[in-house]
Amino acid sequence: MKLYTEVYIILVLSTLLLDFLLYKQAKRSIFINIVFIFAPVIIFIAGFTWVKFFYQLFSAHQLPLLIMWFNMGFLAIYVPKFIIVISNYISAKKKYTISTVRIFRNALIALVLIVFAYGVFITPQTISVKRIDIPFRNLPTEFDNYTIVQFSDVHLGSRPNDPQFYKKLVAEINRQQPDIVVFTGDMVNNFASEMVGFDTLFSQIKSKDGNFAVLGNHDYGDYSVWDTEAEKSDNLNQIKNSFKKFGFQLINNESLYLKKNSDSIALIGVENYRKKKPQNYSNLQKALKGINSKAFKLLLSHNPQHWEREILPQTDIDLTLSGHTHAAQMGFNIFGKIFSPAIFLFKQYYGVYEHENQKIYVSRGLGYIGLPLLIGLNPEISIIKLKYQKSESEN
Repeated sequence: MKLYTEVYIILVLSTLLLDFLLYKQAKRSIFINIVFIFAPVIIFIAGFTWVKFFYQLFSAHQLPLLIMWFNMGFLAIYVPKFIIVISNYISAKKKYTISTVRIFRNALIALVLIVFAYGVFITPQTISVKRIDIPFRNLPTEFDNYTIVQFSDVHLGSRPNDPQFYKKLVAEINRQQPDIVVFTGDMVNNFASEMVGFDTLFSQIKSKDGNFAVLGNHDYGDYSVWDTEAEKSDNLNQIKNSFKKFGFQLINNESLYLKKNSDSIALIGVENYRKKKPQNYSNLQKALKGINSKAFKLLLSHNPQHWEREILPQTDIDLTLSGHTHAAQMGFNIFGKIFSPAIFLFKQYYGVYEHENQKIYVSRGLGYIGLPLLIGLNPEISIIKLKYQKSESEN
């Protein structure tokens, strides 16, 4: 759970500024100032500083969960403080009566806290099923209506004590009677120990042609400092072994064929893609080796940024399935389209995108990281049906 330097600076400066403004505006006793202003600023800046400079020295899978709740506490305290600062500024301008400003201020704070509570305790409990038909003219006819269940970004360490949720997940996947099930990365936050005890449950996921998975950025243990490379490597090997116990075949820079009668399609998997070389584990050319150039190609790649940077310019892969973005864990459905702050970070953040004959579907995933919070977006599994699209000459 890395805290980037720019984010750390913004958090510290905004916290100091907000509490300084509150102190200047408020006429309270020393005791109230200590409780309401000075104590929180010390606690949160100390917490952010610890995460920035010391967090990676500890290898305990419970820490990301604790930090997420710490972050949630920060939001629950400092968003209301921000509202109070703004309302005090409006009151000082005397455009509205103090009582009117207070009514709106208190109502807005109550609304924010209700949204937070709903996003923490209610929204994450309900799994949505997204159904998508994706047509292709070059799809082998035997694969018309071929059903793929995709799920992504579980982050087991963020939700370690909620077996009912995972039981609902397995039941919902099996209810679809899929041809294949694919997982597109980030089963854990960092540690293999997060997967311990889940093998009995996840091994119940059934499909006709097999369950397949690729690794995401969090699955490599890169967000912790390890005593030795061997220790980090052992953690990764344990994660890979746990996938086997879950009943999933990892396709790491590899490929295979899925067959139906006389037709087949290529299923390709790459390890996590990153633009930065040290943590770019993908090798697309290796994964494509031996694949017939005329084959219909289905690729699993965790990071959707891979699509525009390498997949489109270098390959003719027909369909890419990705995750990673979480749709920023916040979004609003307006006339059937999800609008999310993730648009400022990713060109392809949720749903189907296409360029000429190539398409990508980005799942918003099931879990959360950074904050134990989902606003407007339930955890989701995707039911993708491949459709054979007739050419104009066939119509």
